[in-house]
Amino acid sequence: MINIVKMPYGIKKYNKLCKFNQFPNKYGCEACGFEGKLYRHGFYYRNLITFKGAYKVVILRCKCQSCGKTYSIIPSFIIPYRQYAYEVILTSIIMMLKLGYSFSKIITLIKSLNISYSSLNTTDLSFWKNRLVSSLSSIRLFFAQYKFYNSNINSKLPIDIIKKIIIFCRLRHDFNLDYFLHMPKYFFCKL
Repeated sequence: MINIVKMPYGIKKYNKLCKFNQFPNKYGCEACGFEGKLYRHGFYYRNLITFKGAYKVVILRCKCQSCGKTYSIIPSFIIPYRQYAYEVILTSIIMMLKLGYSFSKIITLIKSLNISYSSLNTTDLSFWKNRLVSSLSSIRLFFAQYKFYNSNINSKLPIDIIKKIIIFCRLRHDFNLDYFLHMPKYFFCKL
């Protein structure tokens, strides 16, 4: 299972500290109901592409001593099962839907920032756009709990949801983390 957490620093320091990061403790198992502390059960590595480079980041695994279920402790700058960082995906979607940029213009802009690592292509962008569109009802449900965001809550337009996410992030909220904490699934998961 996945647990998304807020780290006290960004990806560069996280990557530099590697296994010595200040990982939060995980309490409670959703699988069996055990309420105690889960013990650390090793690490695995995954690739992550950001605007500034590619990283091989470490992910902590925790295990329930009662049922044996394992949990991955994933920092909020990562979207589970995605190679690109949360900021790259969200920025690409904003360029697509809010600014109206074509796929080729987005690819050119991102590759100009990170020419040696980016393998971004139109398939990635199309997938991200389709995944956002398929998640609109869940994202609207997430925003329904905040009075501030209730305008256009029933809008089926992706641009209205993107505007809400932008405002949410400008208010110094971590959309990826908050979505995970308040919804039954993580942002961008298959519904």
